[in-house]
Amino acid sequence: PLHISLHNILAAFQDCVPYLAPNELGVDLFKHQCYMVTHLLYVLSGWGTVALDPTLFLPELEFLRAHASSVVLIRDAELAGEVADCLQLLGDSPDSVPVRT
Repeated sequence: PLHISLHNILAAFQDCVPYLAPNELGVDLFKHQCYMVTHLLYVLSGWGTVALDPTLFLPELEFLRAHASSVVLIRDAELAGEVADCLQLLGDSPDSVPVRT
């Protein structure tokens, strides 16, 4: 088993901020970054059982809002669903995010 605390794992996420755009990473790495963000939010919300305080996750909320349309353009339905789900976990409506297709 790994002997690492949740505190240390969350501290490591600070090294990932600011999150990067698809043109900075390429599509594959961008998708991995998106999944990293959504899975962080899933784990901390008990896999969607509790809403998260958006003030504690501003970089993640801003990233998801800013790149929701990029995820749709990539045509990854699973990832698009996770982004919409995580926006809801943060109290945002996926419908409030303009999506260009």
